[in-house]
Amino acid sequence: MGSPQPLLEPCGRKYGAEIHTFVLMSNHFHLILSTPKQNLDSVMRWFLAESTRAMLRRSARLNHVYGSRYHWTVLDSAWSLAYVFKYVYRNPVRGGICNQVQEYPFSTLNRWDHPIALSEGYSQYWQFIPRDVETGYNG
Repeated sequence: MGSPQPLLEPCGRKYGAEIHTFVLMSNHFHLILSTPKQNLDSVMRWFLAESTRAMLRRSARLNHVYGSRYHWTVLDSAWSLAYVFKYVYRNPVRGGICNQVQEYPFSTLNRWDHPIALSEGYSQYWQFIPRDVETGYNG
């Protein structure tokens, strides 16, 4: 089954959404985005419909792809943004799919052309990422 990642850029252009991170798991995805036009419902309606069509075309699946409606949370501080970035990127490791976040191919972490890798102003958030006590990982 193909990844819906190629749909992120058209979604951003079409609706003015700023895509910060995306991780596709086998039964869900994590997406961090900003919607300066305050049109989250339109963005998500388009993305879910188009990604469902794309995945159904490439697979033998029928009916719906996603199990339920999307859930959103406002990230209103640098600490909460940093914490959620870490949570999203470490999800495949926690799920036992890979050993390191860099190994997971269905993630925007490995796309150096992705805006978050090049955006100014985001580097300050990494200082707020909580230390992972079990492994000593800090970033």
